[in-house]
Amino acid sequence: MSESLEVLDIIYYNQMNQLQQLNHLMDLNDLSMLSSLQHNLFMATFDDIDDDDDDDDVSPKASGNDDDDGPSTSGSARKSTAKEQEIIDAEKFVQKACETVAANAAKRRKAMEEMYAERRKFELKREEYQREIDKNVARKRKAMDKISELEAKRQKIDLEREKIQRETGKLVMKKAKREVEALKKKKQNH
Repeated sequence: MSESLEVLDIIYYNQMNQLQQLNHLMDLNDLSMLSSLQHNLFMATFDDIDDDDDDDDVSPKASGNDDDDGPSTSGSARKSTAKEQEIIDAEKFVQKACETVAANAAKRRKAMEEMYAERRKFELKREEYQREIDKNVARKRKAMDKISELEAKRQKIDLEREKIQRETGKLVMKKAKREVEALKKKKQNH
């Protein structure tokens, strides 16, 4: 039974280690994702600062309207559109990162729930095996007590037997002495 408990403990600890490693990998993935997100947001902010400085360098001629059919687009308008696209891309990335972090959190929660369910299952099995071990120990103790009791009775019987043999030996000796004395008297009388 104790071997079964050891096997259960080994299985339990192996599964716990696997779940902890999975949890650690999920944490690393989240950290990587958040670090990348932080870097992208920093870069977008840095680009915005650089782009704001460039807007001052635009010449009035470039920002005016040409005599063509349509309105001309200035450099800042193109930059504005590119900035908007970067912001949209950054928002999509942030949304995807948040979804990934949320999905990882859900996976982690599910893994933890499974881990706790497995732990409880193994604890119940361990308790069951421990009860069996306790029953077997109690039976063994009871059997040992019974053996000790029987051994004490056997020793008592052996002592009684020795006592009876001594008494019998004494009686035999007395009888033999009487017979010897009776023979001596008979010889003397003849």
